[in-house]
Amino acid sequence: MSLEKSIAHGRAGLTHFRHVLRILGRTVLVFAVVGAIDAALGRATAVLIVQVLVLVWLWMHLGSALRNPRQRILLAGIRPRHFALALPVLAGVLLAVVILLAPSTWLRWGWWEYLGGTGNVIFGAASSPSGWISHFLLPGLILIPLLLSLCLFALREERAFRRGDETRGIGARLWRSLLFGLAHLVMGIPIGAALGLGVGGFGFSQVYLRRWRKSGSRLQSVLESARVHFAYNLILVSLVAVMLIGTAAASR
Repeated sequence: MSLEKSIAHGRAGLTHFRHVLRILGRTVLVFAVVGAIDAALGRATAVLIVQVLVLVWLWMHLGSALRNPRQRILLAGIRPRHFALALPVLAGVLLAVVILLAPSTWLRWGWWEYLGGTGNVIFGAASSPSGWISHFLLPGLILIPLLLSLCLFALREERAFRRGDETRGIGARLWRSLLFGLAHLVMGIPIGAALGLGVGGFGFSQVYLRRWRKSGSRLQSVLESARVHFAYNLILVSLVAVMLIGTAAASR
């Protein structure tokens, strides 16, 4: 191997290492803050504070999301094929998550479940002494701005993780797909679920590459993968909403 290639591989490895450290650092910071609130004020109060902060953050970003012209462009190009492509990606993610979380190991750990939540802090409810507020009301209020911002979230993630995949080999794409999944650890999902989301990242990468081969345009390729990503998110959030409504009706 030439000196130039060795230096290039060394720099790439250092960049990957920094990405992992950044993700772990953010997750540890969030867990430390949540743990401190838990220790000082109790678990029920910590759950409420986290949910309220997420709700406020989503509503604060909703205006900019609705005004963003890229979101309108993305939505205007949504077609049934994007939902058809999203379904096998979602199926692959769910299968991977079920397999990884089936055994009772450290892969089941997530800071949101540590507080008594289910899923993640964005989608999930929490079983706490706060009762219906944490289990139904706040998750329901969070879903409203989340649904209205899904498009922009998908576009930002695709730009960050998929743009430029046409220049990467299979190993680099797999690694970025894994990083895509691990980046969701900060949302409180279990480690196994974060690893499973890497399957989704690789699926979106394939959509990006398929569009790149046809158009030769990074912009068009990012928009295509973002549309499939949005369809995937919309299906997932809709399932969560149905589950919340069903659980609320069953508890009456």
